[in-house]
Amino acid sequence: MQNDIFARQVRLLHLLTGNCSLGIDDICAQLRFSQRTFYRYIRHFRATGFHISLNEGIYCINLDSPLFTAVREKSRFQPAQVATIRRLLLKAGDQDLGALRLRQHMEMVYGVEFDGLPSERDPRQLLMSNADTLAQAIAEHRQALLPAYDSPHSHTLSDRLVEPYELLEAPASVRCYEVATAQCKTFKIARIGAPVKVLDQDWEHRSEHINYHTDLFGFTGEHIHHVTLRLSPLAARILCEEYGVKETQFAFDADGVHRLFCVGVCEYQGLERFVMGLLNDVEVVRGTDFLAHLRQSVRSGAKRLGLK
Repeated sequence: MQNDIFARQVRLLHLLTGNCSLGIDDICAQLRFSQRTFYRYIRHFRATGFHISLNEGIYCINLDSPLFTAVREKSRFQPAQVATIRRLLLKAGDQDLGALRLRQHMEMVYGVEFDGLPSERDPRQLLMSNADTLAQAIAEHRQALLPAYDSPHSHTLSDRLVEPYELLEAPASVRCYEVATAQCKTFKIARIGAPVKVLDQDWEHRSEHINYHTDLFGFTGEHIHHVTLRLSPLAARILCEEYGVKETQFAFDADGVHRLFCVGVCEYQGLERFVMGLLNDVEVVRGTDFLAHLRQSVRSGAKRLGLK
């Protein structure tokens, strides 16, 4: 019984916070209690310290109430944290939707200034709006139309009928099943030339939606290639500090010094750069295809440099 009372009080707090339209009858009907109970809870809230206003029969708990103020202060970033977030956001490109939205939030809430935030007519506003629409289509499992999509391969503008099923934040892309070609493709949201349209048609090809992966080095693809590396302490530390790998992901080699690390990659280029930059600290233990790729890259590089 006590839990039911508390739950109703919490729901009432939620309805009254910032309320500007719900009258007493509406609230009592939603929460299924009498006006007498409503007024009793209002008295209790006021005694607890909530600031409650009444305007034309509409009760509202003001956001400047002590509890809300205390919660905001505890959840706010400290100045040093804000400075760190700003520095990191400045490094992110404009195609990183998450970073772009966070820049806007930091400017609105914390007054942090960022140059070049999108205005109403900025193409990035269309990009963010289309990302939101695609997220809606994904959540509702509905087909969508990508109008005036600028294809970098065919150099044409065309409307694409798709079943979007995964948003990729950086770069801002969407993974879709394209109905006309019966293929899963990745579309750059910035290449969509007009507002995306969510259609009434539900997904019809869900079983054909292929998962898409992003590897440790930022490369994406449908398939994962596994490679096992033997790392010096330096190479292992670089993976931890620059790529976010955890110590628990390593296994110690028999000598107790070197680490073994099994990494899954979508493309070999990112792993190649890491290995080539630390040739004396990394040994490829397992990964025949990657070794062949690495040898070919070394031969090509030597030829360009005029080496035998």
